[in-house]
Amino acid sequence: GGNVMKFIKGVQTTINAMLALIILVLLLVFFVPQCMGYQPYNIQTGSMRPKYPIGSMIYVKAASFDAIHKGDVITYRTAEDSGWVVTHRVTKIDKKEQTIVTKGDANNSEDGAISYGSVIGKASNFSIPYLGKISTEYQNGNGKIITVVCIVVLLGVSFLLDLVKKQTDLEEGEE
Repeated sequence: GGNVMKFIKGVQTTINAMLALIILVLLLVFFVPQCMGYQPYNIQTGSMRPKYPIGSMIYVKAASFDAIHKGDVITYRTAEDSGWVVTHRVTKIDKKEQTIVTKGDANNSEDGAISYGSVIGKASNFSIPYLGKISTEYQNGNGKIITVVCIVVLLGVSFLLDLVKKQTDLEEGEE
């Protein structure tokens, strides 16, 4: 019974570590940044390579018009009613008109001027490779369901192993 118990304990330790890791990653990637005022966004084109590769996740924080300067990277909506969001570098600012002109680092030409009202915020200087792609799949696909199923299965297996362990303890105690 000793080897079986060691195996069960090892599997349980692994499951607990996996659960802790899943929760920790979710906290670090989504919860903590949002508590600090950052919203996650996914990079879907190569216009800002190499700074922000396709499929990476960036964090964006609201900024006042006066806090935005030439050279900053901002995230903005292409139109008030459109879902399209762009992250490009500021090339010109018109303080009087409160408009901003941007350009993707990898693009040859500037974008049209946008009003400050379209600006979501300033992008963080760092990005997390691949996480944007994973996050998009997670949100669009069955990611949330899969996550819940994984957690439930891991908890279920851990519970069953507990039962086996208790049963084994009882049997060993009777000998």
